[in-house]
Amino acid sequence: MTTATEPRTFRNRRRSTRPDNDPQAPRATQSPADLFAHWRLHPHDFIDQAILAPYNAANKTTYRMTTQQREATEAVRALVEAKIAVHRGDATPEHVERAKKLGVSIMAGKGIGKDAWMSWIIMWFTLFHPYAKVPCTSVSADQIQKVLWSELAKWLHTSLVAPFFKLQADKLFYLDLPAQVQGRRWFAFPKTANPKAGEQEQTEGSAGIHENYVMVAVDEASGLSDAEFQPFESTLTGMCNFFVMIFNPTRATGYAVRTHEEDAPYWVTMRWNAEDSEIGNKAVQERLLEKYGRDSNPYRIRVLGLPPITDAQTLIPWDWIQEAKERELEGYENELLVKGVDCGAGGDKSIIVSRRGYYVYPIHRLVSPDSQVLTNWVGTDIDADHPDQVYVDTVGIGWAVEGQLRQLKGAAIQAADARRTADRDDKYFNKRAEMYDRVREAFERGVISIPDDSDLIDQLSVIQVEYVGSKMKVLDKKKLKKLIKDGHSPDEADALALTFYRDPRFQTRAVARTPSKPIRRASLAGDWFAGRSA
Repeated sequence: MTTATEPRTFRNRRRSTRPDNDPQAPRATQSPADLFAHWRLHPHDFIDQAILAPYNAANKTTYRMTTQQREATEAVRALVEAKIAVHRGDATPEHVERAKKLGVSIMAGKGIGKDAWMSWIIMWFTLFHPYAKVPCTSVSADQIQKVLWSELAKWLHTSLVAPFFKLQADKLFYLDLPAQVQGRRWFAFPKTANPKAGEQEQTEGSAGIHENYVMVAVDEASGLSDAEFQPFESTLTGMCNFFVMIFNPTRATGYAVRTHEEDAPYWVTMRWNAEDSEIGNKAVQERLLEKYGRDSNPYRIRVLGLPPITDAQTLIPWDWIQEAKERELEGYENELLVKGVDCGAGGDKSIIVSRRGYYVYPIHRLVSPDSQVLTNWVGTDIDADHPDQVYVDTVGIGWAVEGQLRQLKGAAIQAADARRTADRDDKYFNKRAEMYDRVREAFERGVISIPDDSDLIDQLSVIQVEYVGSKMKVLDKKKLKKLIKDGHSPDEADALALTFYRDPRFQTRAVARTPSKPIRRASLAGDWFAGRSA
């Protein structure tokens, strides 16, 4: 059988050489066998020469590894070298200390090549380590297929090592083996845990992940619970078994964040600050900086690669918001459909948030200062969805919109003035505080599902409260606009809060006058207004 240092396929493949002055190109003087052996020990050269160079040639691009990606690649290489050296018995004291690490953990901002780098490391480890197994896990099977597996397909397709692999929906496996064992040994594969399963069931589900070479690749690790990590950790007992995890730190607690805090001595830790990345989107960074400030959670998480922080004034902790993002709910289909309409004036957006039970649909947006245009837009939305209740913000331009809608659509249209006295006026300063506290309670109880909408998420995270005597008060819009640095209003968050204008326990059906037809989810999935939308 061919060894891992010189696959049969590689020996028989004719290699086209590239100019020696191309830093990504293999040297023309190297034999294929020597080059393969070199790549096994030098993954950065493998990525440059076998993946990026042919991709650039095929697509006329100029991809290069960033400094952060190179440093992370070196960290993985050094960890593998140390574990193998300890097993061989020729380890240095430095090898011995490094080999004790559970793996490499990287906290990173957004848009700086996390998934591309992970796909390169998976290809390198899988190819160059005999009978390697690489379980790949993430927050969901959908995340693995649409992001990580998509990246593997992108880079593998043009690479020099494409003949060695077969990529399927459920497996990336090494081909240079006898036919009867292809795909059964020596492969990378998606492995999503069931967080609702018991520890014994999850451990049994990870059984069989035993080889000398095992790398557990964890994408978006902050979204995984301790229970999802423990089965993998308990199986990493072989010669060269370790984690590689990379994540945008959307939670302040959990297994992934602890690898950079109290558990840091057991890990090789790195942080990728998007400000320092050669491929970071500076325009996006500047917009977040201007909008929320450097100390805000949106900037910390998306740019600096730091976990969120929560102070006593924060209404809804970032962790609760992340847990609610696209949360799976059951039985909401038969609940009331409630809409909140925040009417913007001037440069502010108008927003429609639709909530069936505690399931929040994708948000609709429009920019227009004309009350008649807004009325027509909201009316079209009502005709499409046949809601049970529609709460329209009557402050400012909204009073005209609400009046016209009530005449057209009937009793389902409700005036919602957040300045009014709260139902519990002993507890809340005004109606605005009461409805936002109902929103907070839904997040705290873990019963709400929201769309993955960055504006909504960021706005909810900066809503703050203060107390007037014993009464809770949400900071008014003028103060919130100072927190949202560009002066914009928290329109999406306000529209969601409007759907809680009445206590959900006591909301009743008062269906708007519209043509009777069933609700179609597609009608709640995006904007259909033909005018100028944001």
